[in-house]
Amino acid sequence: MAAKKKKSTKTTKSTLKRKAKLESPSDIVDDFLQGMAEDKDAPGAMGTAANETKIHGFISTQAATLDAAIGRPGIPLSRLTILHGKEGGGKTTVALQAIAEVQEQGGLGVYIDKEHKLDRAYAAKLGVDLKRLIEPRDISTLEKVVGVIQATIRRAKEIRKKTKKRVPILIVVDSLNACKAFETVETPTGKKRYPAEARIWSEELPGIVEGIDDEAVGLVFVSQVRKKMNVMFGSDEEMAGGNAPRFYASLIIYIQRVGTEKGDLEQLRGDLKGKGKIGSIVEAECKKNQIAPPFKKAKFVIYWNRGIDYEHSLVMQLEEMGIVRKLTGAKLELKRGKGKPPIELGQGYAAAADYLRSKPTLRDKLTAIFKKKMGWEQA
Repeated sequence: MAAKKKKSTKTTKSTLKRKAKLESPSDIVDDFLQGMAEDKDAPGAMGTAANETKIHGFISTQAATLDAAIGRPGIPLSRLTILHGKEGGGKTTVALQAIAEVQEQGGLGVYIDKEHKLDRAYAAKLGVDLKRLIEPRDISTLEKVVGVIQATIRRAKEIRKKTKKRVPILIVVDSLNACKAFETVETPTGKKRYPAEARIWSEELPGIVEGIDDEAVGLVFVSQVRKKMNVMFGSDEEMAGGNAPRFYASLIIYIQRVGTEKGDLEQLRGDLKGKGKIGSIVEAECKKNQIAPPFKKAKFVIYWNRGIDYEHSLVMQLEEMGIVRKLTGAKLELKRGKGKPPIELGQGYAAAADYLRSKPTLRDKLTAIFKKKMGWEQA
């Protein structure tokens, strides 16, 4: 019987070369990543273009101060955004203004009206094209709402594969509180109910946010504040739907009414005369922001007959940037270059906003300057 050959203990030249390569920590990491890339069962190395998470566009809120607080040109596509706050704060107005903006960009708006109280005439005044607005009707349960969202994402994927382009789409669910699961709807009143909504969102949102990640689809939840019982310390406010919506949201904006805007009542309604309340002063805070620095606040005006006053918010933002200066007596002026006299905008923000509305070319130029200062685009 032939004797077994002994394994050679001599180090080959190729092994020596490999060991020499792995002497430094960076070489070891490079070798590890190369092995992961060659391994078919491995998920692949991070840091490659294929694994990059992108935001495929932004939809302006039509409030310059709010866009500045978000830190990006508006509500992000490919992400989940929650507009949270008490009733009457302006959440639905912000959502409808965003839908009008996405339509202006040539995209689509999907408005899931779970509260069944969309004022179509008001939406039209905000710039929403009602003929192009998608309003699903068979949405009696949370499961059907989820089905509409998933169907929209599937359709967006089909369009992208067919046209090689991403069409911007904004899906608004108004509101999160009104989305009740089939189990909850069918349970008789008075019987103990299991929080099925939290379970469904926890199961479905991971797939939904993964689906919109590669598309130009933005998802916006409108959420009414709920009160916790027997809270003695800390905030007694909570959000419907359990923890999943808060966890998967990239942006949570808390919106509340902090004052009243007064003016000519005839602007509100043609048959009214004199001075009175014509709008709300709104404050928004980015409670959660994973696309820019968080906790920034913004103030803007919502008129009850025409929505957000963009020019008003632009003047306020330009003042914060030092481009507009407030003089004695609330007079506002626009600073210009060396040797050029300032432009007098008016007495107060409302007058300055009216002045910019009468000068659309100047307004557009100031908008470009604002965006350039924010680093969003070239003026």
